[in-house]
Order: sequence, then structure tokens, then C-alpha cells
Amino acid sequence: MNHRLTMPKRVVVTGMGIVSPLAVGVSSSLEALHAKRTPLTRERFQWGGFSRAHVVGRVPSRTYRVGGYTPDEWFSAKEQRRLDRFIQLGIVAAREAVCQARLMQLDAATRAGIAVSIGSGIGGLDTIARTASSVPGQGRPFYLPSVLINSCAGEIARRYGFLGGAEGNSASCATGTIAIGKAFQAIRDGYQSIVVAGATEAAVTPAGIKVFADLNALAEATDPHAASRPFDRARTGFVLSEGAAVLVLEARDHAISRGALILGEITGFSQSADAHDLVAPDPLGQGAERAMRGALRDAGISPDAIGWVNAHATGTPLGDDIEIGAIEGVFAGYGEVVVSSIKGLTGHALGASGAIETVLGIAAMRTGMIPPNYNLEQPSRVSFLNRPQSDLPYRGGYCLSNSFGFGGVNAALVFH
Repeated sequence: MNHRLTMPKRVVVTGMGIVSPLAVGVSSSLEALHAKRTPLTRERFQWGGFSRAHVVGRVPSRTYRVGGYTPDEWFSAKEQRRLDRFIQLGIVAAREAVCQARLMQLDAATRAGIAVSIGSGIGGLDTIARTASSVPGQGRPFYLPSVLINSCAGEIARRYGFLGGAEGNSASCATGTIAIGKAFQAIRDGYQSIVVAGATEAAVTPAGIKVFADLNALAEATDPHAASRPFDRARTGFVLSEGAAVLVLEARDHAISRGALILGEITGFSQSADAHDLVAPDPLGQGAERAMRGALRDAGISPDAIGWVNAHATGTPLGDDIEIGAIEGVFAGYGEVVVSSIKGLTGHALGASGAIETVLGIAAMRTGMIPPNYNLEQPSRVSFLNRPQSDLPYRGGYCLSNSFGFGGVNAALVFH
């Protein structure tokens, strides 16, 4: 399709895949989330003669826990040299989503029209840093395609023969949400029937740690179990983690016609800019509020239709309270609304976080349980919002999922 429709299409999710510090695979990750198994660890990182220890979130290896990721099981030695870890993680997540959606069972003409949109906030940071420190002339010949943000989408398209387009977006920590939102719009407006969309990140490296340590953004904690504390008074920063999540989005009529399993439905998307500061969010949260209101308007619903706000909250002293204020602005007068952030368990996977939270959000709603705010003991701000500290039964309604990032980027999705 290459024309806009006058009657918008409904957009559903027919496949999901995830690689996170919780586990590899949606079912294993959801099980770990509800079991409140803390996957974060404390590691020592070295650069330029300096050494610092930080709590981080890594995708577990198979030797660490069932449901982990071991590169040798997925990629040849040659592929591992050519593909930065962020590309590898994206491929693993995409495979689960593609298989669940049964895309390879489609006829060749339909597969040829499938588009791929996989974003990353940073891309191949580890490859960049290691190549920069190598001897001139002895760098890897495939250095450039290994670091480009669009390389993950291109590699997924190549592996499955998807010819409808391959792109990679980058919007800091809102990358995954925007990738899904743009794919939703393309299908709704008739430009595509199926899009494989999501985000991937692998910045748990010495270079990544140094960047955020220099900004004083990382949690100052020695106990991995208590390091990531969204909304809590004792929070000191976020825990840097890695991961990837991919969804297969599809026009609802197309999915029904081929008998696909419908996992959820995307109904609204919006984004905004703070136009305030390159790093610090707007202290009034006006941009975040605009994104949320825009997503609700796009979905054609009012705030009282929301059963859960899947918060961005990373554990930074400034950002969490600003988000609470913005959510209060949207839901004032509509009664109690449930707000929770899963980052207390997963840490913050930067550009991949929005995609990870969308996948786990849809999966959690299907099980009928909303995940709590892990490590929330004393809220730093009094609010009429309900920030549960234990699993809460999902009583229906839509989910509003938030993502905010450097550059004043704000994005929100509505799904159910």
C-alpha cells in the first residue's frame, strides 16, 4: 500500500519478542517480573586508568539462568565480529516476534511488503569505543555497519526477506515508543499492512558508564536489590541496563483474515518537545503532559478510560516527580489512577525502554496483573495517584505508556 485511507485502520499486535535483564522471551520475562526476581548486578568498569563500580542490568547468559542469551547459540564467530551487541539483541527479540506472528508462513508477495523499524538511542557504542582505541589500520573492516543505528533493521529485513522498508530511528530514551508509534500511524493510515517495530540498546560498557557517571545520573548504591528506586524518596539516579523488544504490528482486518492471534491493540500515539533544555526536562512537565493528552485524543478516549499508567520513571531525583506532576495534570478530577514503573526491576535500557515496557505492559494486562513499583517504600511526593507496592489486579481499561528523553523528547502510547 502507498496511499492514505479516509477510513483509518485498527492496528493490533500479533507478535512480541523481548531480551531484557529479566530474561530472554516474553513468558520468562513476565514470570521474572511477577516473581520480583532482581536481575541487577554490581560490576567494576575501567577506562583511562580509572575504575568505578556500578549496579547495572545485563541480559543474563544461559549459564546464569534459564531463559538467558549466549551469543554462540545464535551467531557464528564471523557474525559476532560483524554485529555489535545492540544488533544481536535486536535480532534475538525480532525472531521471537516474527515466529509468534507466523510471518514466514505468509506468501512471498505479502512478506515482501513487510516493513522493519528498529531504533536505538546510542547504537554501537562499544564498537565505536573499542575501534577508537585500536591501532590505526588494524580496525575491523565492518566497523561502520556495525555501529549504525539502522543496521539492526537492515539485518532483520535481510534475514527474513522483508522488502517494505528498513529504518532506524533515534530519539534518546523515547526511541522505542516513537518507533512503535510511527509504525502504528503507518498502518492506521494505510501505508503498510504489517510493520516489525521496536528498539534495542547495549550501552552497558565502560564508555556508557562514563558518559552517565559524568552527568551524575547513575544510582549511587552498592546493593543491586535496592539500587533502582522509581518514585522513592531515597532514589539517587537510574541503573543503566540493556535489552531489546520487538512487536509485529498489523492491520486488524489483515490479521483476522489470516487467523493470526491478536495479543493487543494500539489505539493512540503522540509526541511532543519540551523546547527547554538539552538534558534537563521542563520542570513544569508541560511537554510530558502534552504528549499524554495527545495520545488520549488520538485514541479517542478520556482519562477515565485509562486503567494503568505505565510510567517512564527511571529513578532520577528530578525526572520522577516531574512525571508525577504531569500525570496529575492529565488525570485531575478523574479519580484514582494506577501508576507504576517496572524499572525498579529492569533498570533503564535507554532507547529500548519504551519498547520493553510496551511488550511487558501488553503481556501483563493479558495475565490480569499490573506490576508494582519495586523498591518504592517512601514516595517522595504526596499524590492522589495510586502507586502500588505489590501486584495489583488489572480491572480493565486502557494502558497509557510514557517515555521521555534527552533533548526534551516526550512520547506516549495508548494500548489495551
